Amino acid sequence: MDAALAAGRAALAAAAWTDAREAFRRALESGDGDGSDRHAEALEGVGEASWWLDDADAVFDARERAYAMYRQQGNALAAARVATALAEDCVSFRGEPAVAQGWIQRAHDLLANEDPSVEHGWLAVCEGDLVLSGGGDPAVARQRAEEAEAVGRALGCADLETVGRALRGSALVAQGHVVDGMRELDAAVATALGDDLSNLFAVTFACCALVTACARTRDIHRATQWGRRVQAYAERIRFRAFHAICRTQHAIVMIGRGDWEAAERDLEQVASQSSTRIGLEDQARIRLAGLRRRQGRTREAQEMLEQLESHPLAILERAALALDRRDTTTAVHLAERFVRTLPAGNRIDRLSALEITLRAHVAAGHPDRAAAALAAMADVSVGEVPEPIRAALKVAEGLVARSQGELDAARCAFEDALDLLRRNGAEFDAACAQLELARCLEASGNREAATREARDASAALSRIGAMHDGAHAHAMLRRLEDHDRLSPREREVLELVAAGLTNKQIASQLFISQATVKRHVQNILGKLELPTRAAAAAHAVRRQIA
Repeated sequence: MDAALAAGRAALAAAAWTDAREAFRRALESGDGDGSDRHAEALEGVGEASWWLDDADAVFDARERAYAMYRQQGNALAAARVATALAEDCVSFRGEPAVAQGWIQRAHDLLANEDPSVEHGWLAVCEGDLVLSGGGDPAVARQRAEEAEAVGRALGCADLETVGRALRGSALVAQGHVVDGMRELDAAVATALGDDLSNLFAVTFACCALVTACARTRDIHRATQWGRRVQAYAERIRFRAFHAICRTQHAIVMIGRGDWEAAERDLEQVASQSSTRIGLEDQARIRLAGLRRRQGRTREAQEMLEQLESHPLAILERAALALDRRDTTTAVHLAERFVRTLPAGNRIDRLSALEITLRAHVAAGHPDRAAAALAAMADVSVGEVPEPIRAALKVAEGLVARSQGELDAARCAFEDALDLLRRNGAEFDAACAQLELARCLEASGNREAATREARDASAALSRIGAMHDGAHAHAMLRRLEDHDRLSPREREVLELVAAGLTNKQIASQLFISQATVKRHVQNILGKLELPTRAAAAAHAVRRQIA
C-alpha cells in the first residue's frame, strides 16, 4: 500500500492523472490500510486525480468517503482539508453555492480549536475564490486572500502564499485597483511558473487568475507576453477545464488583437465540448455570439443568446446587439440591468456596460446623459489608470465631445485613443477608433484627412473580418469618395434632385438654364455610375452626399 501511495503522489506531481488514480485505487484494493489514515489518504488521492480528470461522480464519491473516514479517525485537519475541496466542487461541478457554504462551515468548525495550519489558509482561499467567482464583494475576497497569504508566509508554504497573492491581485482588479492588482498577478505567476511551487493546483490557479484579469482589463500586451508560458504549462498538465477557461479568456484578448480566426476556432471548440463543470461552455458560447455579432452574423448571435438570455454576460451582449440595431432604449435598459447584477464593490466589470450606455445616449441625441456615463466610466479605475482603460476613456471622451459639437477636443481624444490602442496591440479597437476619428474629421470639414483615416480603418476591419463595423467604414469611405468626385455645383444640383425638384425648378433656384441643369445631371450619373435620376436621388440620400 505504501508503494502504491508513493506512486500515486509521484504521478500527481508529474500531472499523470490517470496513472495517479490507478495507483491510488491499487492502494485501496490492497486492503493493507482498511480504516486507517493510509486508506483515507488513498481515497483523497483518487478524489484529487479525478478532479484533474474532470470526473465529477468519482470526485464526490472519493472525497465524501475520505471526509467521513478522517472524521472517524479524529483527524480534524485532514477532514477540514477535504471539506474545503468539496465546497469548491459543489460550485464548479453542481452549481450549488448553498451546499458549498455548508462544507465551508464544517471546515471552520473542524479548525476552530486547531493551531494555525495550511488548512486554515486554503479555507480562506476557497472562501475568497467563491466570493469573487460568485459575483460577491471583492473586498471580502481581498480580505480572505490576505489571510491566506499571511498563513502561507508564517508557515513557509510558498504554494499557499502564491495562491493568496494571485487571489488578492484578482480582487484588486475587480475593485478598480488595476495597476496594483496586475502587478501582484505578475509576481504570482512568475513564482508559479518559475518552478518555485510543488502544488500544481497553485500554479494553475495563478495562471488562470492572470489570464482572466487580462481579458477583463483588455490588457492585450500583458496577455501576449505571458501567453506562450501559460500555454506551455497548460499543454504539459493536460487539464481540460484549465484549457477551456484559458482558451475562452484568451479568445477575448485575440478578438481585441484582431486575430479572429484563432479566437473563433478556440471558442467553437470550447463551446462544443462536454464538461462536468458548470458554465464553462456557456461563457464560450456567449463570447462566440459576441464574435458573430461583430462578424455581421447577427441572426446567429441572437439565436445563441436566446438560449442563455438570463446569464449576466448574455444580458450585456444583448445590449450590444440592440445598440447595433440602433435600439438605444433597449441597449440602455439591458446595460443597466447587467450593472445591477454586479456587487457595489466591483468597478472594473462595469466598463463594458457603461460604454454601451454612453454610445446609446450619443446615438439617441442625449449628450448630457452620455457625459454622465463618461463620468461613471472614469470611476471604474482607482489610482493609476492603465493604458487599455485610458484608451477606452479617450474614445468615450471623443464621442461625448463630438456629440456636444466640440470637434477639436473630439479629434484630440480619438487620436490619443488610437495611439494607446496601437501600443497595446489592440488592432480591432484601434480600427474602430480610427473610424470615429474619420467621422470627426468629416464633421469638421477636413474631408481629405477623413478619407485617409476611413480608408485605413476600412482596410483593417476588412482584414480582421469585422463585417459589422467594416460595412460602416466602407459606406463612409464611398460617401467621401463620391463627394470628392462631384464639383460644388454638381453637389448643389444633386441635393435638389434628392429633394424632388425638376430640372426647371432647379434651373430657377440656381439661376442657370435647364440645359445646364441637364448637363450637370448627366455628369452626376456618369461620375457616380448610376443609371437614372431616381437612382441618383436615392444614392444621395443613402450616402448623405448632398
